[in-house]
Amino acid sequence: MKSLDQSTFTGGAITVVQDTTSKIVNDIRMIIANTIFEDCEGFKGGALAIYNVPNFYIEQATTFMRNVAKDSGGALYFECPNYGNDLSQCSLSIK
Repeated sequence: MKSLDQSTFTGGAITVVQDTTSKIVNDIRMIIANTIFEDCEGFKGGALAIYNVPNFYIEQATTFMRNVAKDSGGALYFECPNYGNDLSQCSLSIK
């Protein structure tokens, strides 16, 4: 299992993390909608960092403008190592 170093895993505006002790049931959806992320700066994910969260949705007029990440992700960073190669258990949908 990969541990999370929270000092280097931060989205500029929002960081969403699910650790292995608090696994969310896979039929629950996390949604960001009608949101503007503008001029945000983070280490991984200038605006938004998502780590090990199943069923994450970005929809309905969510806008990313001029966001910068110091390491990777630009506006958005998504990583799901706790699910290995089974990407059916961990997904990001952008509509």
